[in-house]
Amino acid sequence: MDWSNTKAWAWGGYYSRFFVNVKGREPGGIVEPDAYGEVLEALRSELKSLKGPLGEQWRNIAVTPQEVYPKAEGDAPDMMVYFDNLSWRAAGTLGWPSYYLSENDWTRRCRSRLVWSIYNL
Repeated sequence: MDWSNTKAWAWGGYYSRFFVNVKGREPGGIVEPDAYGEVLEALRSELKSLKGPLGEQWRNIAVTPQEVYPKAEGDAPDMMVYFDNLSWRAAGTLGWPSYYLSENDWTRRCRSRLVWSIYNL
């Protein structure tokens, strides 16, 4: 990852957690603290406008933890994104040939854990 050119990065999962690469907060941060709000709003606008693989309009929700929770604790993300009303989720892995996956990228791992958990009850 070239952190010297990265304004924001994300973790995948049920919803996507975005972090702004803020100078002084993140190692190798490049976004000046006074530009944080502008970068966050540009990111929100871009994410809300993402469309599906066939160009269909999605209903994306992009919120900050402070907009949803009375108190954010731990390493809260700067923004949480839910893609197409949770019809799609953010990938938690890299290296796929497309931006869109037809199935969960962790499906096999989750199924094997579920089976193991039930077997060991």
